[in-house]
Amino acid sequence: MRILLVANGASIHTTRWLRGLAARGHEVALATDVPSGLPVRQFPLSALTRGRLNLWTLVRQLRSAMAQFQPEVVHAHYVSHYGLLAALARAHPLVASAWGADVEVFPRRTALNRRLLRLALGRAAVVTATSHHLARVTRAYLPPGAACVVVPFGVDTDRFRPPDRVPAGLPLIVCNKHLERDYGIDVLVEALSRLAETPWQAVVLGEGSERGALTAQLAAAGLRDRVRLAGRVAPDTVVECLQAAQLAVYPSRRESFGVATLEAEAVGLPVIATRVGGLPEVVEEGVTGWLVEPDNPAALAAAMASVLADPAGGRAMGARGRQWVEARYTWDGALTAMESVYQSARR
Repeated sequence: MRILLVANGASIHTTRWLRGLAARGHEVALATDVPSGLPVRQFPLSALTRGRLNLWTLVRQLRSAMAQFQPEVVHAHYVSHYGLLAALARAHPLVASAWGADVEVFPRRTALNRRLLRLALGRAAVVTATSHHLARVTRAYLPPGAACVVVPFGVDTDRFRPPDRVPAGLPLIVCNKHLERDYGIDVLVEALSRLAETPWQAVVLGEGSERGALTAQLAAAGLRDRVRLAGRVAPDTVVECLQAAQLAVYPSRRESFGVATLEAEAVGLPVIATRVGGLPEVVEEGVTGWLVEPDNPAALAAAMASVLADPAGGRAMGARGRQWVEARYTWDGALTAMESVYQSARR
């Protein structure tokens, strides 16, 4: 099948879809304003200007790409930008995938945004979302009776796998999230400050606009020598850090799905996450991890202390997490589900 993705070429999720679909024998191409480093056919789009003043230029560029590639399916990832562009370009059949902020944040800003989102979703043959939570949010902007298919981001369980031996040394707590307010890293720092007498180290894998504030918070709490803000790291380094840890923590204020949480479970880590968005779907409470309320550092600290005090119990919980991912959230399963979506869109 010839599949044209309209997406951010720098996104790791776009990369995974391109590679995965190509590995299954599909002919894939990418229309994007952010080129990918992959050796796939790419059609350049101009960057969207402030106020969308050049939107119709992008529409013409996408129509040209479709005319040249002749796709059997056009798949737009992130509805409020690429999905809108594909809808205005009359891409057909169009699959539109909601990722999170495109349906959770974008339509809240203005009435015009809500109308644009409804237009983009209404012209899609099939709409997908990464979680049941996100599907419920998305359905509010769909035409009456239209469906939203849940296709989670799957985990490559060959890459994300448990280490060969139990990590030695001080217990390591890991959080592989960006340094943005939505992800609650400040709450994690406050919770860790309540565990000052407990032996541990912590590392946060990600970059973002909150780095300065978090660095100051760590200094004020006396934790700069115990908590490392590692910045953006390579995908293989993420795997290595997860494999070296004893616990993964996700104190998000907003989370549409929770692929980072699944990656930690696939590595065999017990996880602690907040009871928001799609996170309760990827953590089986009391079995693969624990859920706490957002913005509650006391509850987060108590949950971390409980897991750190029982290493054997944590390892057992992590083993169940690995089984949970293998049964529900593999990358092969995600690819198979998306292929079914493409077949449905073509009918």
